Amino acid sequence: MIVNRLPIHMHINYDRRVRYFDYRPYNHVFIEKSKEFVEASGQEVLDLTSEKNKMLVGLHPRIYHSLVDNLAEILYLDNYFKSSKVWKDFEFILDSSGVPSSHYENDSLTFFNFLFKVLKDKNIDFNLIHSAPIKLDEYSLVDTIVYPKKSVFIKVDNCAVFKESSRQYKFDNFNTLSNLYKEYSQSSAPTKIAYLSRNFKNVNYVNTERYNNEVLIEKFFKDQGCEIVIPEMFTTFEEQIKYFSSVKTLVALTGSGLLNMLMMQDGSNVVEIYTPIETASYNSGTNSRLRQISTHSLYRDVGWSKNHNYISLKNEYKSDTMELIERLENNDLLRSILKDNYDKKH
Repeated sequence: MIVNRLPIHMHINYDRRVRYFDYRPYNHVFIEKSKEFVEASGQEVLDLTSEKNKMLVGLHPRIYHSLVDNLAEILYLDNYFKSSKVWKDFEFILDSSGVPSSHYENDSLTFFNFLFKVLKDKNIDFNLIHSAPIKLDEYSLVDTIVYPKKSVFIKVDNCAVFKESSRQYKFDNFNTLSNLYKEYSQSSAPTKIAYLSRNFKNVNYVNTERYNNEVLIEKFFKDQGCEIVIPEMFTTFEEQIKYFSSVKTLVALTGSGLLNMLMMQDGSNVVEIYTPIETASYNSGTNSRLRQISTHSLYRDVGWSKNHNYISLKNEYKSDTMELIERLENNDLLRSILKDNYDKKH
């Protein structure tokens, strides 16, 4: 991992492909070379200069990236900076340009509220900005945001860009989140068998229906002795952590809900119904999004980091529900896992 000191003026546009704003044109970060250049562009300047060192972070609106790519990395960097003689006096500049205004409401998504609660509880110094506003009146509920009048040049001294240099970086983030969740989890031995339902519109993916009848899937697993859990229905994220720390065996289709396995106690059981997902990746060359169907191995890696007993069962993209249930019924390994857990519970 590399930290570069960049005492520069930066123009920041939110880009979902990058976690930290790097000094490269294809990441939409540009050097401001002179006062005349700023005046000629007709843009405002948001002055964030101070003696403090700064880390600029682009906040992500989706749960996986918000927790793994934002919260875990901020916690890691906070510890890194506080242990360094050079970086002791620093702050995070959090750019919320890509975050919908609804995320800031009192009854908004619990993971986003949890992110800010953790930062405040751990006394992490941060300043929340919105560098590329579309409609500023949509953000009137947020009293901590610095409001520029329009797309701005942000003047920042003592700025850093943090880059990953190895694959281990991802696993470090998984471990950071896992250790954080242990501060909120229960201590008793896990006993629950749960099926993670997607009976809720999931805006994280282009296709919200990975098969055609969630109710039938729920019934199948309920008949096997599983509790049915919908993560979006928890009142607080802390409540969600406590629940999943009580789960011994979790079954779920591929999707961000599987990130909940980081809340489970080490060495638990996870069955992923491994399903291709349709995504829309961004192409900076054409300034367009390419829709594609692909498999994601992310959650296997999450399971590895927790030392879970992880297995995957193949499922086709947009499979027929009855055909999927028939395959699950005829899978000896799945039936053995569910029966063993069911018998132990009763």
